[in-house]
Amino acid sequence: MTFGKNKRKHILSIVFYFIFSFVFSQAKIKKKSLSAILVEVSNTSPYTFSYLDRDIRDVEIPIPLPDQKEILVLLEYFQKHCNLEFKVLPNNIIAVYLQDAKSIVKCGIVTNINGNPIEAVVNGNDFRKTTDGRGEFNFVATEEKETIVISAPGYITKRFLAKQFTSNTCKPIILQTVSLDLEEVVVTNYLIKGIFKNSDGSISLDYSDFGILPGLTEPDLLQTLQSLPGITSANETISDLNIRGGTRDQNLILWDGIKMYQFSHFFGLISTFNPYLTSNVRVYKNGTDASYGDGVSSVIEMNTSNEVQHTFTASAGLNLISTDIYVDTPISKNSSVQIAFRRSINDFVETPTYTQFFDKAFQDTEVVDMNNSDIDFSFRDASIRGLFKIGKKDMLKVNGILMGNNLLFQENSMEDNNNTSKQSSISQNNYALGLSHIRDWTPDWKSEIFIYGSSYLLESNNSDVINNQTLIQRNDVLETGVKSILNRTVSNKINAKIGYQFNETGIANLRRIDNPGFIASEKDVLRTHSGFTEVSFNSLNKKTMLNAGLRINYITKLDKTYVEPRISYQQKLNKHFTFELLGELKSQTTTQIIDFQNDFLGVENRRWVLADDTSDNPLEIIPVVTSQQISSGLQYQNRSFLIQTDFYYKNVNGILARSQGFLNQYEFANDTGAYNVKGMDFLVTKKIKDFNTWIGYSYAQNDYEFTTLEDSNFKNNIDIRHQINIAAAYSTRKLAVSAGLTWRTGIPSTLPRFDTDTSITDSITYEFPNSDRLEDYVRMDISATYKFRWSDKLRSMVGLSVWNTFSRNNITNRYYRLSSDNQITEIEEEGLGFTPNLVFRIIF
Repeated sequence: MTFGKNKRKHILSIVFYFIFSFVFSQAKIKKKSLSAILVEVSNTSPYTFSYLDRDIRDVEIPIPLPDQKEILVLLEYFQKHCNLEFKVLPNNIIAVYLQDAKSIVKCGIVTNINGNPIEAVVNGNDFRKTTDGRGEFNFVATEEKETIVISAPGYITKRFLAKQFTSNTCKPIILQTVSLDLEEVVVTNYLIKGIFKNSDGSISLDYSDFGILPGLTEPDLLQTLQSLPGITSANETISDLNIRGGTRDQNLILWDGIKMYQFSHFFGLISTFNPYLTSNVRVYKNGTDASYGDGVSSVIEMNTSNEVQHTFTASAGLNLISTDIYVDTPISKNSSVQIAFRRSINDFVETPTYTQFFDKAFQDTEVVDMNNSDIDFSFRDASIRGLFKIGKKDMLKVNGILMGNNLLFQENSMEDNNNTSKQSSISQNNYALGLSHIRDWTPDWKSEIFIYGSSYLLESNNSDVINNQTLIQRNDVLETGVKSILNRTVSNKINAKIGYQFNETGIANLRRIDNPGFIASEKDVLRTHSGFTEVSFNSLNKKTMLNAGLRINYITKLDKTYVEPRISYQQKLNKHFTFELLGELKSQTTTQIIDFQNDFLGVENRRWVLADDTSDNPLEIIPVVTSQQISSGLQYQNRSFLIQTDFYYKNVNGILARSQGFLNQYEFANDTGAYNVKGMDFLVTKKIKDFNTWIGYSYAQNDYEFTTLEDSNFKNNIDIRHQINIAAAYSTRKLAVSAGLTWRTGIPSTLPRFDTDTSITDSITYEFPNSDRLEDYVRMDISATYKFRWSDKLRSMVGLSVWNTFSRNNITNRYYRLSSDNQITEIEEEGLGFTPNLVFRIIF
């Protein structure tokens, strides 16, 4: 058969028409992945879908019409367009599985011991899920013997067989924290979620499940502590934590057992410890465990988790000061590695927050001299932790951390129309490495041996362009140590431990001038042997708890022995009232002194020195610092309502006048003495559903007693008589908001006598030391965070905080100097002004 030319054209036209129509109609039907559609339905309805990723990974279906909103209509539509079954189960769970598969949908709900939901990761053979805001999860099990692993940061990982779950009800799963001995916790949610009061009087902070505090979008480990009664910072820095009237060098700060000599960035404003690597913090203000030496004022112990991670987790964050990344990944079935890194971002952009921090950190120093230029500042820290489980009884833990602050700038001078420039700099670095081996010999015997090294270096190069002179200063600390502990569970009421610790601490100080040539160098080493033992009794009814410990330190060079008993006793009087008694004797061989206020460019003018009483010159003697403290208190707790009072007396001997930072008639005095503190800490907290509110009040009378000063008794530089913290926090699974007010009396200051003729004396004559006070300190802070999900494996958090919301001009220090024409000039140091911060974090 043949066709004419016109007929062939007609037939071809018809064929092309049908092809075009088919292609066009297909183009109009837009398709989308089923997984994405299910996520959208979950976000806009009360239903959640449970499926194996492999079953729907490559499935695409036409996008449902907007009027297809009823869930049964949607399920019928889904089933029509793919080879899958959709089954509605209890708790609004919809199972999705292949039509020919023998799958069973199972459900669980994860909470902590308080019944609060936990954001946990659930892993099976072919899936990885994250619990929802109610702590619930579901999964499709194809094998009843399939192992289901449930883990969360800071909690002990649990494993189940799929057959232990049912499809009718959600299996309740309670995870226990790794960081806390649950039987020792007497108050949970002490201020907010994640803060615990322990029966030995210490406070624990669990950062794996932490709430929100005013002014902080992310938990700064040392800034957080200032929310607790009895802990403050007179100059608004975390490097100067004043705990019950003590100075910063009297705080023993440990990171996984390693003593840290540097613990701040921005020369005092930001904690160097990454909260995403640090699992928990424990703070002792009194009644310290006998295994700890040093720290006559407090012990702050930070620990990473001891639980091997079985799944990969990571997060990255950015705020207006720094950026960071955190990774926790398994490297084998019985080992995992955590890595964290953080760095300042001012190399790329100088935010208003950075400007506020910079002005606070470097005010009244050579750095901000008007003749300086090309200022370059940065900070960074990096941490690593490795866990290796060897068999069923042994665990090996390796930790490393490094941190640093670096500042460079040009000092300029114009002479004879020629511009002369020299570089000045200051750097502050700390490196530490620790190795511990933990062995469970039997259920009743456990041992740990720990070896560590810590290095600190503060170095400055100060160029004087006009005098063609360079001053180099160094403060170098190197400490190594070994510690072994043997724990014995004697009975279900009694635990005991015994241990030994050896420390070798070397400190070197250098001061060198090139024109004229001058060098002063000194180096000292101390070796300390310590033995300790402690017995803990906890009655079966949990009403009586007693820790009695003894520590003996022998310092070889000084040939001195210090015997230090420790005690913490708690008695539950009835259902609501608990009595507490704490006491301790402690000693420490390291302290910080100030030779000149402009040392190290005036930025970090304190340097570490070792105790040394071997000199024949009384002015060169540096005594061992010792302390005695006793406190007692009463606690009332009724469900979510808590009232707590603590009364204490604290005496610290062997302090140096050069350690106090005097800026009055005793600025250059060289004397030893003591300070005595009589104080009270008071706290009221109340939790109402999602709200936490608290009021904290501290009273302290802090007085000096010096040996040879003309005025031997006067107020301590950090005598803060009254302080009140009032705050509230609202927290749900996604949204958290907090606001707080801090008020305290101003610190003491010394006024000059303006009626004296300074041109004759060429110096300032002062009134009685610390007889005046600064104005009251008042600050309002707010913060808020919001968490949201992109998918089961990808989550995010955004946050906003404002420090000093009303921009009050708080004076943190005031002193006086003579000008070039011998006039008295008043100098004031100010706290942070209105300081906002934004944070964005992604977790995957």
